[in-house]
Amino acid sequence: MLVFILMTHYVCTGDCEAEESKAGVCMAAGCTKEGEPLVACTCEDGLHEKVLGDNALEENDE
Repeated sequence: MLVFILMTHYVCTGDCEAEESKAGVCMAAGCTKEGEPLVACTCEDGLHEKVLGDNALEENDE
C-alpha cells in the first residue's frame, strides 16, 4: 500500500517565486506581488507547476 502525504506549502506567483510553509503574503521587497497573498501548492517535486504554470518549466529547462 502506497501512502502519499501532500505537504501544503505556499508560493508567490510574482517574480520572486518565494516558498513558505505557512500562509501569508509575499514579503520580498521589489517583487511584482509584494504584499499579495501566497498561493497554496501541494506539489511534491518543488516545481510548483500547477501554481506557477509554464514559468516553472521554462526556468528549470535552462
